[in-house]
Amino acid sequence: MAIIKDEGTKSEAVNLEPLVKKWGPEGERTNIEEGMKYSDFIPEVKGKLRATALEIIILNWVDRLRGRDSRVSVYSTKKSSQ
Repeated sequence: MAIIKDEGTKSEAVNLEPLVKKWGPEGERTNIEEGMKYSDFIPEVKGKLRATALEIIILNWVDRLRGRDSRVSVYSTKKSSQ
């Protein structure tokens, strides 16, 4: 299990960096140049998006994998309470 976590961490670092540092800003800049008006989500919307991800999306994902009695479910439940 430790090897899987380590490899996942490496993969995330490799794939997240271009998204955050290159693709996201480039896409935002391009869209603004094309006429998009940028506005950030208000805190209430950010909170609702997070709650939806933790309470619905992740739980549905867990159900598809192994069910809510799995170790994944226990981890997700702990994370959603933080």
